[in-house]
Amino acid sequence: MTGWPALSDEARLTVLECVDTLAREAEKRGRSPDDVIEAAGPFGRAFGQYRGSAFRARVSRHEAASGAQVFLIEPPIGCSLCLIGTDDAIVMIDSGFACCREELTDAVRAALPDFDARRKVMLLTHADIDHSGLGDLADEIWMSRKCADGFACEAHGGPNLRERDVIQGAYERMIKRLSGYVTPPIQKMRAIGGTPQRYEQPLTRIGDVAVGGLRFEAWEGRGGHAAGECVFLERTQRIAFTGDVFCNLKALTPEQAAFNALSPRLLGSVDDDKAVAGEERKAVFRLLGEGTWQVFGGHGGVKLWEG
Repeated sequence: MTGWPALSDEARLTVLECVDTLAREAEKRGRSPDDVIEAAGPFGRAFGQYRGSAFRARVSRHEAASGAQVFLIEPPIGCSLCLIGTDDAIVMIDSGFACCREELTDAVRAALPDFDARRKVMLLTHADIDHSGLGDLADEIWMSRKCADGFACEAHGGPNLRERDVIQGAYERMIKRLSGYVTPPIQKMRAIGGTPQRYEQPLTRIGDVAVGGLRFEAWEGRGGHAAGECVFLERTQRIAFTGDVFCNLKALTPEQAAFNALSPRLLGSVDDDKAVAGEERKAVFRLLGEGTWQVFGGHGGVKLWEG
């Protein structure tokens, strides 16, 4: 565990137990347990490596179809964070790992200097730790009913959505310790809609979120990547925020690509159901209307799509 972030003895033991569980489960499924153990080393080190001056986020600004300004902040590890300034509030889409709090908030303040003084509304695409780690920065966090229920269970000491599976649960507990994750404030959470059941269609509209003259359609997936995952569309601006339903993997930075390559080695697959995940990705682009759309995935740069 040389080069890993500082951990308490309890946290260190938990991480080692999780790596052991992942290795044993990999062997049961015909994968190499040694590969899991080898991947765990650089994976753990990344949480301590990209800090301070070593944290180099790629930040870009994009003008939407009707003039909205979207800031895309891409850290070397974890999901992308998007910001949109409106007259009423700052809209945040996802947040990032809790361990990168100082570095990410510096990047956010550089993009929008009045960030701290303004009301902040977060649209959470799904409950994974790299998307929800800084949920406390927002005044309101909008998400699917499944995600809200999962967080409520976690806040009361139960398993979150990922921890109900032996492999995902071990991975989840490991990342919690490595990233310093804390459940986002329950009192800030708002459920858009949805049901506990799994949907039949790849994407189902569960409601809208209106902020500062923008209206985001919320479309919940069947759970190809994760239960409760949502895609958010703003049709006037022709912008889509897809979380990990669609990621622009061809536009990852070298650091992002190296880090993202480790999770499949630890898990076997980053998706709960690869076939369903593929259906959802196709469904996203069927939803987009005419004109040029900007698609902001959970990882990787913006993708332009001609509808």
